[in-house]
Amino acid sequence: MDDPLATDASGQALLSFRTAEEHEHAKTSEHPCPLSLVVVRSHGEVLFGLNRWRHAWELPGGMREAGESPRAAASRELHEETGVLVTPATLRWGGMATLSLLNPARHEQAAIYLADLDERPATGPSDEPVDVRWFPLEAVPEPHAPLDLAIAREVVRSIVRVERGR
Repeated sequence: MDDPLATDASGQALLSFRTAEEHEHAKTSEHPCPLSLVVVRSHGEVLFGLNRWRHAWELPGGMREAGESPRAAASRELHEETGVLVTPATLRWGGMATLSLLNPARHEQAAIYLADLDERPATGPSDEPVDVRWFPLEAVPEPHAPLDLAIAREVVRSIVRVERGR
């Protein structure tokens, strides 16, 4: 097995990140996909929330509700956690992250979306993040969630490649 792309202090790991077409993942998935995350970019920075319980800067996102698509969950979670409102249709597909998680031990996938915003909307904390801020990816402060930071970097790197035509 290849080395993980990132590992956190508890031993959870980002095993892989794939950018194949969004609809392809549902057909080829070996693991459940209960989680959606959003990389929100504006003016060269990415939006992170300081999680109330884990005390780490994380990407906005969370668990899907019954019958909810990953894309709809991403839009809903982004709004609930940060106040940023984007419709599911305006989110760009970023890719699929495969995670090795603990308590209980399992492999899951996270659907990753991208929101590129020309104007920075008003943001604010919610019940989950106690603070919401914009950071350049090379300067996300500690404590941060290593898996989320690695996912954000992978998404931005893959989108930049596509934008440059590679």
